[in-house]
Amino acid sequence: MTDSDPTAIWKDATWTGNRMRQHREFQALSLREKVVALEEMQRVSEALRIPHPPDGQPR
Repeated sequence: MTDSDPTAIWKDATWTGNRMRQHREFQALSLREKVVALEEMQRVSEALRIPHPPDGQPR
């Protein structure tokens, strides 16, 4: 299957197919690119973190 094959496009539309595509794309990255991607994901997760009150219980 190639990217121009309609069955390949629909295969990526499923949760499993999309996850497999993400794994293939990540595996194709160099080590440096993987480290940069992980650092960026960490920055985004820290920016989106919701602060909790001092008692530790969410509101």
